[in-house]
Amino acid sequence: MNKKLCSLIALLLSDGSVYYDKSKRTYCVQFTSNTKSMREYFKSLITDLFDITNFSENKCKNAVSIRFFSKKIAEVLFQFSPTYRTLRYSNGKYPNCKVPDEIKISPKFSAEFLKAFASCDGSISINRRNSTRVIEITCYHHRLKNDLFSCLQTLGIECRICKHSLKISNKTNIKKFADYVGFLKDSLVSDTTSNFFGEPKLKKLSEALW
Repeated sequence: MNKKLCSLIALLLSDGSVYYDKSKRTYCVQFTSNTKSMREYFKSLITDLFDITNFSENKCKNAVSIRFFSKKIAEVLFQFSPTYRTLRYSNGKYPNCKVPDEIKISPKFSAEFLKAFASCDGSISINRRNSTRVIEITCYHHRLKNDLFSCLQTLGIECRICKHSLKISNKTNIKKFADYVGFLKDSLVSDTTSNFFGEPKLKKLSEALW
């Protein structure tokens, strides 16, 4: 395990996927983001870790994906999580994806994993009128949510487990998150309804500490 691999696993468990493509008869490793800088970050991780450069871009109606095909690399990634699917099946059950134990017990690896995961599925809300600040990491998958909680605990960051997310609202813990975790510089506010759409999440995090 190393920091770059931690980041890659986080990207795949948040906005990515590893699946068997029947038409190609091999495995596809894919990351979806409308933020170009995040797609470039994914590509840089794959290139540094596996020396892959043959990426293709797939544009759908509301999303852009970067992908490549490799059974060998998919098998390597499955050593860390049996699947990277997080959406539940039609029978209501969730797939058995997970955060590797070696990440959860290591402050260094937990921080790197959380930074990448929150850069995809994290948000910050600030209400100065009520003096409230909340970092929210969205996660619907029960086991994965508990794994994220374990990573935060490893770093001494307290949070609330909610139905579909983890919330960090205490100013002391927000400062810990800023000091130990933070966001990737490539991560931008992606909510098109937000007044801060397109702004770096790191900037919003700094403002939450005022």
